[in-house]
Amino acid sequence: MNSERFIKEILPFQDTLYKVALYILESESDASDALQDVYLKLWKMGSDALLSLSNPRAYCISVMRNHCLDVLRSRKTHSEARMEESPEALAPVSDEPQSRYEACEYSRLVRSLLKILSPGERQVLVLRAFEGRDYKEIETLCGMSSLSVRVHLSNARRKIRKALKSMEV
Repeated sequence: MNSERFIKEILPFQDTLYKVALYILESESDASDALQDVYLKLWKMGSDALLSLSNPRAYCISVMRNHCLDVLRSRKTHSEARMEESPEALAPVSDEPQSRYEACEYSRLVRSLLKILSPGERQVLVLRAFEGRDYKEIETLCGMSSLSVRVHLSNARRKIRKALKSMEV
């Protein structure tokens, strides 16, 4: 690709692309990283292919939007995998044998409680209770409406309370 042509015709979209990334990712550093990643993709695509499109600006915005959504999906997948692999990371840890035993029991309890939840309920609960995410961020990460997030969280908490009550008997 001709660097002069890229600088002249594609680089001016920088502010728009950054704003799109910032709106979706809600983090300046993540938006900057996304901008670099997208410009690298566009550079590899080549100016001829890119500029032969009827609206290169719209195409660049679509590439940015899709890239940001991929970033959010990978975050979501990572947080789910982390929780399923090691909920013991959430348990208090000590070198004493009794504390290690309690941490192991806590981990088993968390795993069993998470298994009774639907995937949506589990995802929302993990993001809210264990990762401390706010509702707006959960909506974005999960692609759910505000009402859906609150319903999933309420149902998850209700199911867990019910399961814990039945264990006490």
